[in-house]
Amino acid sequence: MNLYVLGNGFDKAHDLKTDYENFELYLRKKDINCYLNCIKLIEKYSKIHHNTIIPNNLWKSFEENISNINVVEFPVDHDLRVILDLKRYFNQWVKSIDIKCLIKREFLHDDYFLTFNYTEVLEINAEKICHIHGNLENPVFGGNVIGIIYPDESLNVLTKKSVKNANAYISEIYKNSSQRLEENIDFLMKAIRADKIIVFGHSLGFLDRIYFDFLSKNASNNTEWVFYYFTEDDRKKAKEIADSLKIKKY
Repeated sequence: MNLYVLGNGFDKAHDLKTDYENFELYLRKKDINCYLNCIKLIEKYSKIHHNTIIPNNLWKSFEENISNINVVEFPVDHDLRVILDLKRYFNQWVKSIDIKCLIKREFLHDDYFLTFNYTEVLEINAEKICHIHGNLENPVFGGNVIGIIYPDESLNVLTKKSVKNANAYISEIYKNSSQRLEENIDFLMKAIRADKIIVFGHSLGFLDRIYFDFLSKNASNNTEWVFYYFTEDDRKKAKEIADSLKIKKY
């Protein structure tokens, strides 16, 4: 039995336009004001708090960049509306991805699939597939930011409003990976019995590290890992991840 861990590269291999850069193009066409306001918002809060915007990769590394926003001082109602509009357009974009003409690949009937994609390219047996970040109808939007902030009664009215807006922002863009793990624990405990874990098209980014930690800690030491890569940098990153997770067979 195999467990396939699939990232956006899998969808791109099917010629689907599913990069955040494709979302950027969609947003620019739909609402140029929202697009420009989003850029200003990320740059504004990251600059104020000296957080790191990934150079020249605002959209390619979109999840990381919105995670770098410091929400503790998020006082402006307008900025919150920008995020709400952004999320609304994101959901529309995801639902607009057309997979009707795809030729779906065949896999062994007992294989499991942990996919980080929203698309239903793999809908063979729903019990063997876990969309850990949601699906086309209910995508999980956002990145990892700090948790809920509890206001002190001594705070002034403006600061309390900032805290309220910060928490509203968090509720809209916080991708709660720990909760997603708990919600899908039954599937994951079956899937990690696999003889081989095959990672295809996944960037192995920091935001998804919690899932790879879980798999490496719970899989057998005899489980073989296979990482597919596109560039030499991807190969080096896969090796670094495998070594840091103390994976013995890859």
